[in-house]
Amino acid sequence: TPKINITATIAVSCMTTNPKAGGYGVVITDSETGKPIHSLSGGQERTDNARLSILAAIDTLQWFMATYPEDARGAVSFRTNDQVTVKSATHWIKGWKAKDWRRSDNTPVRNRDHWQRLDTLQAACAVNWQLGIGQDHKRLHSEAHKIAAQELVKAQCAFPDDNEVSA
Repeated sequence: TPKINITATIAVSCMTTNPKAGGYGVVITDSETGKPIHSLSGGQERTDNARLSILAAIDTLQWFMATYPEDARGAVSFRTNDQVTVKSATHWIKGWKAKDWRRSDNTPVRNRDHWQRLDTLQAACAVNWQLGIGQDHKRLHSEAHKIAAQELVKAQCAFPDDNEVSA
């Protein structure tokens, strides 16, 4: 059985002062053909960019595992312009786990619940993270950002005191 490999392009849109309203968008494509397969989105009233990026990755992996049987699953490649998320998901998470979810300065890891969930899902799938969008994925990132902005508006309606948006 051929394996399904996907690329998930993640974008987030959050208010400038954290924690505030925000949203994320994910455009999922077939890694071999580049053909769009699906999109995901979500938002929260009180959040930050890091939390939204983690949620986008969790939702993507949950969708992938629910959509394809285990023997058909190949790799999930995440593309994002969020350097902190890439470093956290690929390097820092190992140290956090070894130190009982504490950072190098011994303070608790923020968003621990989501990092633990992402770690569990990453262990069940072949996952790689790529920093930067690249010329060939600018259109997909733009589409994901439009979706994220729509989710931000929805979340902002529930939290109307926010009035400054950051990309």
